[in-house]
Amino acid sequence: MKNKVNLLPKKLQPQAPLKLSRLCQLTMIVVVFAAILMAYAVFSADLNNKREMLPVMQKELDALLLIGERMQQTGDTNQVPGLLANKIKWHQVLADIKQGLPGGVWLTEVNLIEHNLRDAKGQLVIKGSGERLSSIGLYIHNLQQLPYIGQAELVNSRLNEQHDTMEFIIHITFPESGDEI
Repeated sequence: MKNKVNLLPKKLQPQAPLKLSRLCQLTMIVVVFAAILMAYAVFSADLNNKREMLPVMQKELDALLLIGERMQQTGDTNQVPGLLANKIKWHQVLADIKQGLPGGVWLTEVNLIEHNLRDAKGQLVIKGSGERLSSIGLYIHNLQQLPYIGQAELVNSRLNEQHDTMEFIIHITFPESGDEI
């Protein structure tokens, strides 16, 4: 083995690329800097999201303030717990309407045409098609079995010769008082 002797002064001698301690220090600085940048990015995204939601929430607040003012003017503040108790849970109503569908019947439209929050009354109009009239009748029977439906009535049905199906319209009325939905 040949060893070379370096006779250059210490300042002119080549330096080692990086020492392990220096490498650890630089890595820690980069990690801390990256964490600060990530925290800033998350904070900025959250701030922008809240800024976008602010006008929507302001409109909701204005609407609720108007309702509150109307209720104070008419003296209906005692009825708030009753209104909340009678509030219809539409997600449950729609899930039950879907669950009662027999095979060969499909819905094309569901509309709420009248709704009074004070009485929890309302009327749904269901439009759809079916392969047979008996399937539509079974669907109406399934709807009438729901405890919170006052009446389910077939209003109109006609044969669609182009698709060889029966199109129907059903009106569902909710009772004035009854089971909570």
